[in-house]
Amino acid sequence: EWGRKRPPRDFPLPRLRRGLRAAGIFWLSSKQEELLLGAIEPTEDELDRYGETAWEMSLAEAFVMDTEGHFVNVGQPVKAHHVLAVTKALQARLRDREHEDGFDGLVSRSDFKAALHLGGIMWFTPEQVDVLLDAMDAGRGGGFLL
Repeated sequence: EWGRKRPPRDFPLPRLRRGLRAAGIFWLSSKQEELLLGAIEPTEDELDRYGETAWEMSLAEAFVMDTEGHFVNVGQPVKAHHVLAVTKALQARLRDREHEDGFDGLVSRSDFKAALHLGGIMWFTPEQVDVLLDAMDAGRGGGFLL
């Protein structure tokens, strides 16, 4: 049954590791895996708030928003091939837009977000993407030059 509360002994660490590997998550340390295993057990507050999906929400909150900094490196590092793919996607988008009336040559926020996904960078949170965009659009003009 999905969502039923399970004591940790019913969900051993090796099973979690197999699930993480099956999901393509290979970069967590053993300590991070253990912390995630502990998060599978929702608090009473989470059970009241989320009901049957409380264990999923508890796990998601620990995985994505751990306030103690245990998961600051959950996302994969951005590598050269990611940068190249994002750059190519942005260049293609700018070529498509150059014939639009009023096109100013700037990369828009939505174009940048789409290019990240096309470039294979899908692990950034919306907040992290906003930080990148704010840094590149220092003048708050609504975009940046490539």
